[in-house]
Amino acid sequence: MFKYIGTLQCVHNILQEFSLTWQAIGTYKLSDLLQITHEGRQTDWGFGASAAIKALRWLQKTLQIPAWSTLHGPVVNSFLNPKIHERKEAIPLSLFIVTQWERRLLMKDCPLQDQVVLGGFLCMLWAGLRFSDGQRINLQSLSWCITALRGSCFQTKTTKSGQPWALQARGFLSRGDWSWTAQWLVALDTIWGPMHNAQTAGDFLLPMTLDTGFVQPMIPMSYSQALKWMRFMCTLPWKLSDTPLSANPNDYTLHSLKTTTLSWSNQLAQQGLVTEEQRHLQGHHRRGSMRLYSRDDTAGQLALQDTLITQVQSGYRFVTPLHRGSQQPIREPPVKLESFAKSYQEHRWTFFPFNNAVKDPLLKGQPTALATIDSGDEITVESIELNLHADVAPGSNIDSLKANTVSKLKKQFLDDYPSEVLSPDTMPSSRLLSMAFQHHSKREYPWIPWRYRMSQSKMDDMVIYHKPKVPRIEGLQLHQLLLDEPPALDINNTGMGVNAIRNMMDIHNTAMALVGACHLQRLRAYSLRFMSFLTQRLDGDSGLRTPNVLEAQAADKQLWNLIHELVLDQGFTLDNALHEVTHLRADMASLLQPRAKVTSRPMGSTSSSASTTTAPKGKSKGKGKSKSIGKNTRGEAQGRPTWVTEATIQGKKQQLCMQFQSGRCQKGDLCKFGHFCAYPLAFLVSLQPNLTESKRAMN
Repeated sequence: MFKYIGTLQCVHNILQEFSLTWQAIGTYKLSDLLQITHEGRQTDWGFGASAAIKALRWLQKTLQIPAWSTLHGPVVNSFLNPKIHERKEAIPLSLFIVTQWERRLLMKDCPLQDQVVLGGFLCMLWAGLRFSDGQRINLQSLSWCITALRGSCFQTKTTKSGQPWALQARGFLSRGDWSWTAQWLVALDTIWGPMHNAQTAGDFLLPMTLDTGFVQPMIPMSYSQALKWMRFMCTLPWKLSDTPLSANPNDYTLHSLKTTTLSWSNQLAQQGLVTEEQRHLQGHHRRGSMRLYSRDDTAGQLALQDTLITQVQSGYRFVTPLHRGSQQPIREPPVKLESFAKSYQEHRWTFFPFNNAVKDPLLKGQPTALATIDSGDEITVESIELNLHADVAPGSNIDSLKANTVSKLKKQFLDDYPSEVLSPDTMPSSRLLSMAFQHHSKREYPWIPWRYRMSQSKMDDMVIYHKPKVPRIEGLQLHQLLLDEPPALDINNTGMGVNAIRNMMDIHNTAMALVGACHLQRLRAYSLRFMSFLTQRLDGDSGLRTPNVLEAQAADKQLWNLIHELVLDQGFTLDNALHEVTHLRADMASLLQPRAKVTSRPMGSTSSSASTTTAPKGKSKGKGKSKSIGKNTRGEAQGRPTWVTEATIQGKKQQLCMQFQSGRCQKGDLCKFGHFCAYPLAFLVSLQPNLTESKRAMN
């Protein structure tokens, strides 16, 4: 009974969205209602048409409603017997409706709600996505290059490992850089910008609407509401005069968005203009095991869309396929294309990392040489309009940045990321900020060593304890003079851990975002994925270990060399290069893969047995020299050598620094203890008992 009540509540919500009542349900409306529940069983309700029929029949029997006798008719029974039910195909949209949707988006008086809804429908249409696929897209993972938009669904009907997609941004009407895609992304950035600090990021294209706004907090739009919106938009309500329609809007379903480009490409395939492989890529259909390792290829999809747009702009018109059965034939209304030649408009992106977007070097969906792009046509939106070379003090080293430049960088950073806090513990050091600033001024992004990635407070502390190096007078030669070096971290495997690496990467991300080189979200996505490989849990019996600090540093260096090559050689922006290395390529997983453990054999096994036999019993409890003998033999009996605390160096006894052994001594030359290795050699450990007995005999 509880299951039936929950099902009836969902059915009641569907009726409210379509402005229907329980008394207005007839045979036709009931069939449409059951079809909606059948299509939305995987995205919204969790039940299908059969569950809705059982719940309605239970309610009709309990309340004795004679008007609902149609629940036992042949139309309703056909949903319970899918084997004898005629297959209903989704009708593709007409070219006239698609062009009118694009035209509405490019108009100035288009409301924000219409921009978000129409843009989501057009994105699903051009990308070849189902409705459930479009509601499983992380908006922060979108990659936009003004001429093309790329993304990935983290789960679809056919795969659970992600499905990439791409679309040509210009559509049928845009002749300039500003397209319906840019207008739609600006609308999404407007509604998601105030929620940038929310715990849950947007992972759907269509948010739930309420009257003339959106439900707060924003949640995914249900299938029934999206179907109502699409059928409403097919009527072109903003047109003042009567417009010709190709089909009844109630005949369209949300799957019509996916079938539209497939139907158009099928007609071009008959003329040999597109290939079947491109149609498979557009529809994201599997085609044998040979495509197992090429599911991320979107070049064919972009090439097919470019062919569609070019053919339509040259005068070709598609024919809408006929219905099956005794339905009215579809008449395609005439289409007259308009030209919108609008240049790129500068927009301060707050939610999307698109501030440094440039044109994608694509020609018919395939990459071309970088030399084909005129540098004067590149549209870049810099975070700060500064004279980059003039901001470095003349005649100074890399550590010098003008105070007003740092102030401008901090102000712009806090405007772009209101939730971030810049304190001495989170502010990059002056040297790190200067290196990032000069790299960005040259549009070159080489790897910055880890030893320079420190905060301003850390650098100040190191300067206090840092003593200038003084050359030794004995045997002094000119090439042996040591110049004073700036403070740097000591990168080693003994004194550092995962938290230290995480802090260094966070400081580096802040430095790159401060100078406007890249969006902070792209940098943090790289760091999170990098740290996920370093902190993965491995079974102790597997004989594997995670990479150590030096191995992680080498991996980060190779990854940034790859990013540097993508920016210089292939014309990528830093945002796109980071997205490529983080999400699309497998270099990070291979460089940070688990290593085999090396089992170390315990040292001093011979000396431990010798110490237990040579040392006299009970001597460890005595006083004076015998007490020290007992300490040494106890450490040797456990199979490990003891540390040497003092040593004779050049005829003078000197105490050794124990903090130097673990890499924690920060005093440098000011330390009164000697910085020498205190680890005894194996043969000295084995001879130590005999040397001790000889010393006692001499005394």
